[in-house]
Amino acid sequence: MFALNYSNITTSHDGFRPSTVLVSLCFIFCSLYGLYQWLLPKPIPGIAFNPEATKSLLGDLPAMIKEVTVTGEFRVWCAKQVRKMNSPICQIFIRPFGEPWILLSDYRESRDILTRRREFDKSSFLSDGMISIGSFHGRYITGDEFKANRQLIQDLMTSTFLNSHVGPAAYKKSLELMCLFNLKMDAAQGRPFSVKEDFEYTSIDVMMEFAFGGNWLHTALGPQLQTWWWSKEAWYRKIFDEKERVLKEQVLIGLQNYREGHVETGIEHMIMREASRADKEGRAPNFESKIFRDEMFGNIIGGHHTTSGAMMWLTKYLTDNPCVQDKLRSVLYATLSLAREEKRLFTFSEIRQAKLPYLDAVIEEMLRINAVPVTREALYDTTILGCPIKKGTQVFFMSNGPGFLTPPLAVDESRRRETSRVAKMKAEWDASHGLASFIPERWLVRKNNGNGLLADDVEFDGAAGPQLGFGLGPRACWGRRLAYLEMRVVIAMLVWQFQLLETPAGLSSHAGLEGIARVPQQCYVRLRKIE
Repeated sequence: MFALNYSNITTSHDGFRPSTVLVSLCFIFCSLYGLYQWLLPKPIPGIAFNPEATKSLLGDLPAMIKEVTVTGEFRVWCAKQVRKMNSPICQIFIRPFGEPWILLSDYRESRDILTRRREFDKSSFLSDGMISIGSFHGRYITGDEFKANRQLIQDLMTSTFLNSHVGPAAYKKSLELMCLFNLKMDAAQGRPFSVKEDFEYTSIDVMMEFAFGGNWLHTALGPQLQTWWWSKEAWYRKIFDEKERVLKEQVLIGLQNYREGHVETGIEHMIMREASRADKEGRAPNFESKIFRDEMFGNIIGGHHTTSGAMMWLTKYLTDNPCVQDKLRSVLYATLSLAREEKRLFTFSEIRQAKLPYLDAVIEEMLRINAVPVTREALYDTTILGCPIKKGTQVFFMSNGPGFLTPPLAVDESRRRETSRVAKMKAEWDASHGLASFIPERWLVRKNNGNGLLADDVEFDGAAGPQLGFGLGPRACWGRRLAYLEMRVVIAMLVWQFQLLETPAGLSSHAGLEGIARVPQQCYVRLRKIE
């Protein structure tokens, strides 16, 4: 009976045995375990990484999300990884089942890659995020489409266009902004108030003038402080349908002006450039091309976001550093002495022609501290500092870690490319001055034994040390000159007319949010009118 029962237990009607089940389970378990091991992050040999990240299918992603959810800043988390691994090149695992991303925190190698090495180009990580903008030059790698678009807008960063069209518009909008600040100051009666949206509206108005001039009849910074039109729509499709309608309308107005011999605005210069290009190529001009609309829309979005954020940071640093603010005001009064003597505001012509190295240094120092990582993608298999980099790898050039806001990490010179080794540059800041501190003087060079801050005593050196605020090389920020012009006018006007007083600690946070650029989460001021 016992044997019979045992037989019944160990053998089923079809002859299937439990041992077969056990073997099958073991096979499944081993297969799943093998698959799990195969899917775990695979570090690139020779590049530092977080060992804990390689033990999870999600890699570094949970830790990154946990911090960025609180801070809003991916760059801060990345800088911490570089310091934690104590290596100028390291890897992080952000995309499950994907290749690691590379963090490079070495200015010499970053500059060499951005300016000389063609095996790196526009990152698909960024291009994919800009797909809604359409045929904007910033989306493309450095090929025919990129070059054709850039040719179409090449007139828009010339001194002639900026000084005759954009500059006066920026000056006019700055006057409106100062009037608004004056009203807010009177209403606040010594209390702090937010100017975050005021800078945003001013910048969008300047960009609309840049693109369409007087053809654009709406305003963001007006009595009602209306926000720009596309943010009013509730649904994505309606937003971009409206964008297309408005931009088509502006192209038609620009085309009519061009045919009447009036070429002033950005869109009119683009139309002129297309007509000239079509004539050389023996074809009819295509003024209905979507490129016109997408290119101008992309420039408006990029210019608005970056410059408004920069003006907010400048306002915060000048508030936090009253000594710097006083120096800048004194320099402005001394350099633009005729306007000061006549008890009036300087004109656009005066501020445009004035040599103000200290103002330039204040702007550059703000950009240095708040630069976001520049990103590139390897177009084919290559190396960085002697380490293998596969085609498609995303590389983040860190500008807020070692070598920028903290002392640089040592690099074995033999690991550098020859072009990096022989390049002449100021690759390090003087670490005796706090690298994370706001010190505009680090950008100035003394001359003629001068001890002041006027142009006779100092000159501005834009290559004084590591800086990636606008990127480098052929993919550097196209609108840099426009941004500087607008910042120069607005900040000079603000400091000329108002004293920026201390604000409460709870309204003075330097926390930021990252997008196209880094912008502050708060921007409050307490103003006192200067008579």
